[in-house]
Amino acid sequence: MKRSFNGYPREEWTRNEFENLSDLIYDASKIRVSLDTLRRLYGHKKITSSDYKPHPATKNALAQFLGYENWMEFVAKINKEQKTENRFFQNIFPFFRKDYTLIFIVSIVLIGLSIFLGFFFFKTGKEKVEFSASSFEGYPPHTVNFSYDISNIQDSVYLQFDEPNKTKVLLNEVSGTISHSFIIPKIYHIQLLKKRRESSFGYKN
Repeated sequence: MKRSFNGYPREEWTRNEFENLSDLIYDASKIRVSLDTLRRLYGHKKITSSDYKPHPATKNALAQFLGYENWMEFVAKINKEQKTENRFFQNIFPFFRKDYTLIFIVSIVLIGLSIFLGFFFFKTGKEKVEFSASSFEGYPPHTVNFSYDISNIQDSVYLQFDEPNKTKVLLNEVSGTISHSFIIPKIYHIQLLKKRRESSFGYKN
């Protein structure tokens, strides 16, 4: 998708970019994905339900656009590439049966968050950040809602999603909610970035 739009930042997409993407997906799959659905998947439209899941036809259309026959083939391919990671998870969590190995894990460890933020951000002890996320696990594409309050930070703050293109979103508002859809099954290491210093939390292989 990034190649199709010459790497144009998705945070700056307008209706025109989403219409072009919808047309490209239709050309590849003969399935029309609505602009509202694409906006939800790309975080441009707020998702009201924490357990939002795209329609199976939408997932098949996205998989065919990426060159796969259907969504199951895409998931099987990703699962094969993530075999080592899946075994790692099964060793840690024995209650994951083998038929659950396709589960999409978004793991964000919040324990110790205040320590990380206190060390990197708040040497004065006066600045505080509130950050939380919902719906940590599910099947791809999986959307997570991130809520934040950075009203005490006197600097630009970004949220980075640990993706190959190093996507960063500037938190323009001092508080609010950002929705982000994760496509590839893996453990994501989410980062909060200041202009000069970096604070991170999460679990990374």
